[in-house]
Amino acid sequence: MNWLKDIFTYPLFTAGDFDFTLLKLILIALIIFLTRKAVIFYRRFVTNLFRRNDWIDDERAGFMRKYGTYTLIILAAFFSFAGLGLWELVEAFMSFTFFESRETRFKFSVGNIFIIVAIFVVAGFIARMVRIVIKKNLLQRDWIDKGKEFTIFKLSTYFIYTVAFIVAVESIGADLSSLVLASAALLVGVGIGLQYLFADVVSGFILLFEGTFKVGDVIEINGLVARVERIDVRTSKVVTRDGNFIIIPNSTLTRDNLTNWSHSSQLTRFKVETRVAYGSDTMMVKNILQDVATRHPEVSNIRPVIVRFANFGEYAIEFELFFWAIQTWNIEIVKSDLRFEIDKRFREAGIGIPYPQRDLHIKSDDTKASGSGSAFQEQ
Repeated sequence: MNWLKDIFTYPLFTAGDFDFTLLKLILIALIIFLTRKAVIFYRRFVTNLFRRNDWIDDERAGFMRKYGTYTLIILAAFFSFAGLGLWELVEAFMSFTFFESRETRFKFSVGNIFIIVAIFVVAGFIARMVRIVIKKNLLQRDWIDKGKEFTIFKLSTYFIYTVAFIVAVESIGADLSSLVLASAALLVGVGIGLQYLFADVVSGFILLFEGTFKVGDVIEINGLVARVERIDVRTSKVVTRDGNFIIIPNSTLTRDNLTNWSHSSQLTRFKVETRVAYGSDTMMVKNILQDVATRHPEVSNIRPVIVRFANFGEYAIEFELFFWAIQTWNIEIVKSDLRFEIDKRFREAGIGIPYPQRDLHIKSDDTKASGSGSAFQEQ
């Protein structure tokens, strides 16, 4: 059996004190094979768990697949290094120093980079777990809607990453207070150059804490009506009725006048204007407008429909139809339905909708020969 041992321990190549033998090659291949099988089994297990449990949605299943796969790969790398006997080489690589301060006895090495990355990976894992807990528990409460869920998740995420940053700085041996004092002058210069950026960031926190609007609200700013999709630290993403996504700096949302159609109440009052010809039965017009509005399924019957005689116009009698509705996002479709029905009912009742008219008076000029032209006067 010595010949078999000699085959497995025969060095394929040598680097210093390290010998890469056939046995180590087989061990690596076995670890890779087992890791691949473990990843496939784990993904199938998560998929079956997702099918059997209603509380595991696509996002949670993807989260479990992603971090579970990363964990298996890290364990495989750990066993590979242990099997190859490369810990001394790994320690030498980790201790490689980029710079060192003799006064503060601080040094920044490759190992510090891995520590920082590991801390932020764990922070990301905790943030995702917090989001899952929020979705599972808080959404079952009546006072938690989609917007408040997003706000709680965002604030929790910022808090977790702030703590992760402090822990990362302390873990590599850096003095946080000394670091802040040393970079104070630099931060002042950067702050002057990036004042607009900082204004957007501060405005983002104001929006999240103050709750002026939240995700899902319908807002109007500078004549633009849009629905809020995301509120990030620097910018917010909104989508218009045309389906266009617009990125708006948060400072604009806190500085300019903004109307939140979803803030105070679910019901909002809207108006449809119409004109009828002079001589029409105004009471019939009022009854038709009220009947059309009350019959529409999207118009609320909690508050009354109001028809107002607005004005004696230049060429028509002007009316305004006021109604209350919940569907503020699709309100233009509701208004269109009302106009279609109003036009139909007016035609059935013989009520005309006038158009602008002009009277032209032709005045003959007797002092000029016929054929020289006529003078036209518009009144």
